[in-house]
Amino acid sequence: MAAAIGAMGATLAPEEEGMATLITVTAAGGGTDNQGGVSPAAPNQVTCAQGYVWREASSTDFVCVTPNARAQAAYDNGQASARSAGGGAYGADTCVQGYVWREAFAGDHVCVTPQTRSQTANDNSLDSSRQVTTILTRPNFPHLHN
Repeated sequence: MAAAIGAMGATLAPEEEGMATLITVTAAGGGTDNQGGVSPAAPNQVTCAQGYVWREASSTDFVCVTPNARAQAAYDNGQASARSAGGGAYGADTCVQGYVWREAFAGDHVCVTPQTRSQTANDNSLDSSRQVTTILTRPNFPHLHN
């Protein structure tokens, strides 16, 4: 039986001989600046809570969003060249009229609707509350300790 730990929604799997301790933490509140993302290969695995997926607006974008928001990001990435004016008041990344930069992360100049940019900012602010962190500790092998 797993035991709850603190107000962050952590659970601790029972430790048995030869088994590693598994701690799963669901974050509560907070936000993210989305700088650098979290690698899926990190020792303490950060994944999305049930019902959420990584947005993947770029290869380093690991913000947890709904599947619809992820599909929207992929669609917007595919439409990037058609929505770029190719030059103008904001340089080479100027958007055609009616579109604005998505700004999912620093330097994200994919042109999207203002509604999509607002949703992206909201997703960024809610990211940490949509994450689950799994922490693996060293295995417990008491019979090997003399």
